[in-house]
Amino acid sequence: MNAFIVDLKNKPGEFGKVAEAIAAKGINITGFSGATCGDSGTAVLVTSDDAGTRQALTQGQWQYRPIELVTASLADRPGTLAEVTKALGQAGVNID
Repeated sequence: MNAFIVDLKNKPGEFGKVAEAIAAKGINITGFSGATCGDSGTAVLVTSDDAGTRQALTQGQWQYRPIELVTASLADRPGTLAEVTKALGQAGVNID
């Protein structure tokens, strides 16, 4: 599973174009976050189809970088993530 970091212009409708291109291929966006700084922005997407997302982003000529994800389901209570990340750190695992 990958996330896709997409570089965008910071203006209305830019992310909508990306979302439309991905949806047109029948791909679901299952996770999203974004940030802006000045005239540029970055969207981080997780989708239901890595290969199709690569194709949509390439065809739309958006600059992007795929990154490999590792996922985990944790208990829904305060401190769970802290416990897990502490254990990973003690085991010498770095979270990039």
